[in-house]
Amino acid sequence: MPPTTRSASDMNIEQTVVQLQDRVTHLETSVEQIKDEVRNGFNDVKSSLSRFDELLLVIQQQQQLQVKVGGGTEIKAKETNKQEITSRNDNIEEKESPKLEPLIESKYHPNGALNLHPKRNFSFSTREEKEVREIWPQVVLPHEAEDYGEAADKNKVALPSHLRLVRADRKVFKNLSDIKYLLRIALVPYRLWPRRVASELSGDFQQVSIWANRWQVSWVELVRAIFNVLRNHGCLFDSVTSFTMLLPHRDEAYINFAWRLRDAFYMLPLEQQEMQGIWHILVGKLQEYLPSIWLSICDLVQPGMHASELIELVVQRAQLVTRVAVESRICSTPEVIVNLEGHSAPHYELKVSESTPSKPGVAQIVQPNVASTRTQISDPRNDEQMNKRDRAHLVKHELADDSSQDSISPVNRIKWEHDDVASLLEAIVNEIDNQ
Repeated sequence: MPPTTRSASDMNIEQTVVQLQDRVTHLETSVEQIKDEVRNGFNDVKSSLSRFDELLLVIQQQQQLQVKVGGGTEIKAKETNKQEITSRNDNIEEKESPKLEPLIESKYHPNGALNLHPKRNFSFSTREEKEVREIWPQVVLPHEAEDYGEAADKNKVALPSHLRLVRADRKVFKNLSDIKYLLRIALVPYRLWPRRVASELSGDFQQVSIWANRWQVSWVELVRAIFNVLRNHGCLFDSVTSFTMLLPHRDEAYINFAWRLRDAFYMLPLEQQEMQGIWHILVGKLQEYLPSIWLSICDLVQPGMHASELIELVVQRAQLVTRVAVESRICSTPEVIVNLEGHSAPHYELKVSESTPSKPGVAQIVQPNVASTRTQISDPRNDEQMNKRDRAHLVKHELADDSSQDSISPVNRIKWEHDDVASLLEAIVNEIDNQ
């Protein structure tokens, strides 16, 4: 009996083990099926995202290439090749040149003025490019140099000595702009700009020159290193200080001060040009130092007007105001004096005053000033003082002719009492009148 019981127990155990194995096998099969389903779903999502990216690129390109025709119809661009889109998706994570966002505003303002500050910005490939462009708007980025003329390594450029960067001050930006202009017109390759400019650095920028010669740096990296030196010397934003403290010189023309004001404004960083504080500083300078110009443009200033539009309008009106100063001399005749040398009027002259468009000349007969004309002709009827001088002159000659005789005793007495010749002659005339 006991052996039969053991074999029944063993059979129950074996059945239980088989059932467990079947359940484990079923679970493994279920897990594999779930994994396959998840994998397939992930692939479907990935392919859907890829198709969505392709569709988005097609839409963006069509928006950029749409051209509006006069009747309101639109000419849509042809569909982009699918192979080009696929290749672009493959390299989407690689660094590319900055591309413009879709154009959403006009290049011109509603009044026809140039739009210098569009809302869209470049998507810079590096953080250094964005930083340098914000500080110095005139910097040339790599993608911008591609549009320059054909350059060659053999092209050379001679930089004047006054453009060397020696001291960290506000003149650095102006020198960099001049150096960039000379490099462009000489067709020096863009990749050689850092080496060429590094040779012109000394003084405060000597460390930048050594660094650029020991490393293969780009133009943007060299300019950023120069800006770091300016920042360390506390003069990186001297352009803002120079603009806010700009004052007219003594006897400076309106147009010259307007030119200097415009140059100082365009040297400001882009973010500073768009600030309301700069706008109010500009308006304050116009009201204080150029009031006549401000009165002529205050009605044209609108709330949404950009500071660059205002500064250009100031220069235009300054040219007109400068011409107003010489307006009275245009089509005018100078003063004319005609001497009347006839027998009837030997001591008079005809004087015609200056004639202008707003005020005609006036003719009148006047007696000339004897002292100013250096003539001895005078009117004996009215000039009593001249009669006294003539009589004193005669007495002087009589004394000179007869100096050895003492016939005029009062004159001898007066002569010893007066040292001055003029007072002596006047005293003699008075003595003669008394006698």
